[in-house]
Amino acid sequence: LGLLALVTPPLRLAGRGYGELTSGFIFSLITPAVAFALQTGDLHRLLAMTTFPLFFLQLSLLLTHGLPSYATDLKYARQTLMVRLGWEAGMRMHNVSLLVAYLVLGLALALRLPLALGLPAFLTFPLALFEVWYMLRIASGAPPNWRLLLFISASVYGLTAYLLTFTLWTR
Repeated sequence: LGLLALVTPPLRLAGRGYGELTSGFIFSLITPAVAFALQTGDLHRLLAMTTFPLFFLQLSLLLTHGLPSYATDLKYARQTLMVRLGWEAGMRMHNVSLLVAYLVLGLALALRLPLALGLPAFLTFPLALFEVWYMLRIASGAPPNWRLLLFISASVYGLTAYLLTFTLWTR
């Protein structure tokens, strides 16, 4: 239903600036929950503890991908989340969502997520801090290297998802 709401009228969320939130919700939270429920017939608390940080990381990834085309999207009145928020608020939301992802992961560790599962995901934290620093640099007027920013953003999300998945497979 969420995927249909993204692309079909009358909602067509993808063209209204809410597509990023909806796709992040679907791919980071719903898909793993359905896959786990189909395999086990039940949901487990560890599922929420590992997927909520991924939602915030994917949100920051999608905001990053909306930044290089911001001027074009604004010119042609494309309603993306970055255009709806504005570039300053979008950059702030990007930085906050990255930091919230690791705070949620730390909270999950405090709520008894096994250390062997949660600690490998923190290996990407220095890369996420570099991404926040680079985004702050761009916001202050430094010339952006979009390829580097997009690569870092995809790496933070992809490596975190991989480390969580690999740890779940091997434990």
